[in-house]
Amino acid sequence: MIKPRYDSVLDSIIVSIDECEETIQSSPNPYINLDFNFKTGGVCGFQILKITSLIEGHACDFIEYTESCDNLSVHLLGEDDTDGMCDMVFLDNVLNILIVFNRDGVGNLTGLEITGVTDIMENFTITNAN
Repeated sequence: MIKPRYDSVLDSIIVSIDECEETIQSSPNPYINLDFNFKTGGVCGFQILKITSLIEGHACDFIEYTESCDNLSVHLLGEDDTDGMCDMVFLDNVLNILIVFNRDGVGNLTGLEITGVTDIMENFTITNAN
């Protein structure tokens, strides 16, 4: 079962989507690590680093945090269309947490969004990801 986790030691949100024997890791910017299945190319999981700094206003050009809706948008490509196609990765109706991957017209991953960032940090905390 997919569940986001907040590692308070690493100050990171970690989402494991699928168990993969062999992965390829991509770090398109200093704040995110993506794990891809070596055989299929599917996303196995991701990690957002320095999350507290990001939500306190130290975001950069490719990461936006909107406090009023507790939403973090990570743009992996300049043409990330947050109103286009998306894959729902995780939904918790009780805590109002939603994680989606944004896709372009041909299905390529262009970004991700997390709504309920502080709820993840408050309700899914671990002390160490290891």
